[in-house]
Amino acid sequence: MVKTASAPIPANRTETVDTLSTPERDESDRLIPPKEAAARFGVSTRSLRRWHSLGLIRAKRTVGGHRRYLESDVRALLTELEDAVAEYLKTVTHPAESAEPAGAVA
Repeated sequence: MVKTASAPIPANRTETVDTLSTPERDESDRLIPPKEAAARFGVSTRSLRRWHSLGLIRAKRTVGGHRRYLESDVRALLTELEDAVAEYLKTVTHPAESAEPAGAVA
């Protein structure tokens, strides 16, 4: 199969990195494979790729073309999602005071 040239990937969406030495990356911030990152979120790798295409999480590419996610990005998105769920649950369990008391018939 012959691979044809396609439009270049925007620089802000995916970067190709050498996983062994990246000066911009803290050594403690490891690159996580998609299966591990998806397991942390409790979603499929397909969902994780979709989140990447929507710009919710950044992906880096190895020299071999495989996606990897920075552990710090995964932790940050998990925290953001947990905060959003907590905020939502506050509105569901403690709805704003309404003008009419519950059970009032108009």
